[in-house]
Amino acid sequence: MSKLLLVSGVSGSGKTVIMREIMNNEFVSFTTREPRVGEIHGKDYFFITKEEFQDLHDGGKLVEMTEYSDNYYGLTKQEVNTKLSIGDTFFICDFNGMKQIKKMYPESISIFFYCEKEEVEANMRDRGDSEDNIAKRLRTYDEEITNLIHYDYVVTNKRGNIEEAIQDVKDILEV
Repeated sequence: MSKLLLVSGVSGSGKTVIMREIMNNEFVSFTTREPRVGEIHGKDYFFITKEEFQDLHDGGKLVEMTEYSDNYYGLTKQEVNTKLSIGDTFFICDFNGMKQIKKMYPESISIFFYCEKEEVEANMRDRGDSEDNIAKRLRTYDEEITNLIHYDYVVTNKRGNIEEAIQDVKDILEV
């Protein structure tokens, strides 16, 4: 049976890089925000209008949704079922998204990626985040890590030792 991994962690914790190293069967969410330069519809997100998003919500087609910076993000049941039919898959979501999906898919595995605050800051600088974005993300760090106790697994990603975190996730997949 295919495994559904629900992946969370603070910005800069390495969750996306690590998961994409392990598997390429990633969910594609719907969003009402405008595409960023280089983003591809259907690969990075499905970019839709707020009206189209509301139709998905009203039609009961979403398993998870969240609002961030006046934009909506959501995952459809169809996307979950399609990806699970292919094999093990993962979805990067926040704590609330993880709880929503766990209710519908209780067999899913939740993983929180933990990284020290100083390392998170360095990682965000290395990837070119703006100072405003770094400051904003660091302000939510303490609140976000309080939720890690609600996850099935916590994977620590130490700066310069990503291979260990990758192996930890592979070990989880073997359980």
